[in-house]
Amino acid sequence: MKKLILILLVWNSFNTYSQVYKPIFYNGNWELTQRKFAVYFRTSYLDTSNFIFIGPVKDYYIDGKPEMEGQNDNNGLKTDTFRFYHKNGTVKCYGNYVNDVKDGKWKYFYPDGKLKQIIEYSLNDFIVHEYNDSTGNNHLKDRNGDWETSYYFPITKDIFTIKGQFVDGLKDGKWICYVENESLNIKKRIQYVERYEMGKFLKGKWYWGGGGIEKRYCEYQNKTAHEDWKFNQIYHFKRAVFVSKTDYPFLSFLGEADPLIKLPVDKHAHFPGGKKALNKFIKKKLRYPEAAKKKKIETTVLLKFLVKSDGSITNIKCIINSDNEEIENAGFDYEVTRLVEKMPDWIPAERDNVLIDETVSILIEFTIIKNNPITKHNIYTFKSQRKIKSR
Repeated sequence: MKKLILILLVWNSFNTYSQVYKPIFYNGNWELTQRKFAVYFRTSYLDTSNFIFIGPVKDYYIDGKPEMEGQNDNNGLKTDTFRFYHKNGTVKCYGNYVNDVKDGKWKYFYPDGKLKQIIEYSLNDFIVHEYNDSTGNNHLKDRNGDWETSYYFPITKDIFTIKGQFVDGLKDGKWICYVENESLNIKKRIQYVERYEMGKFLKGKWYWGGGGIEKRYCEYQNKTAHEDWKFNQIYHFKRAVFVSKTDYPFLSFLGEADPLIKLPVDKHAHFPGGKKALNKFIKKKLRYPEAAKKKKIETTVLLKFLVKSDGSITNIKCIINSDNEEIENAGFDYEVTRLVEKMPDWIPAERDNVLIDETVSILIEFTIIKNNPITKHNIYTFKSQRKIKSR
């Protein structure tokens, strides 16, 4: 008996040692970050041997309001009832998980508390029992009617909208997904179209680049309603490049602090007048190279330059991801370099009230659709070139 008690005490001591209960902070993309840059934080027991969250799990907005609460089993899988909250504190949705998968009926609500929809999950499919728009109009009831849902993916800033019809709880007719992206000037572009007959998938088309190019058939997109992408970020410990053991000493896979990695800025370098002014400038000044236009050559160009602390632009670099000599010699690099050289000085980046240098990148897509050459672009900043592999 004494031997058994001793074994239990030893195991209990080890079990306690391998768990920590410390707040973990995340940025807007649910990447591990330092507290001063956090948008969210989590409280839960963390198994530091297997790096899984176990027991009660609570996520919060940085102001302390709840974002999610639920329970993980000893394997780190979501189980039992979970509740998610809007930023204003009202319930966003709630329902059950079984082995990390949504199960049974979930209820969803708008920020004002009005019922949005009731979805029933089972295995790899779902049924919508009721759906109301934000004004309170009912579009689907008793598993019959039109359904629409949207979700936002912060990493690419895409908004996906899916529309379809249920008949007796079965997908029927035409289902369609649109994508919108304000930063890329994409407005309601078709992502995929599918056709069903009383729950049976008939055919589908996937459109790439907005050009109506069929890439593959695609039933998988509508098999399940969108799961919150944040869980993938959290469970794979996606993190900002500057996070180190100094910030989270209990995460043994983190490296030591690297003084060469720069911390995030308080204000990014930006074009005078902001994003709208930059979009207007690019639309007016950027040209499709004539040689490329005649040969209908398409490509994507990564344009990088340094905005110095005085706002001047230097170190212009143009990267074309192609080994095709015809593409490399089509004049794309000349055109985007000419674009930057015509820009006025930028407003420099700022950290701790000090103006600093910052590298800016603009991704420009040259595309020909229905014989019409068009360009799209997206802007972002490079705080560091160092890459750290996820766990």
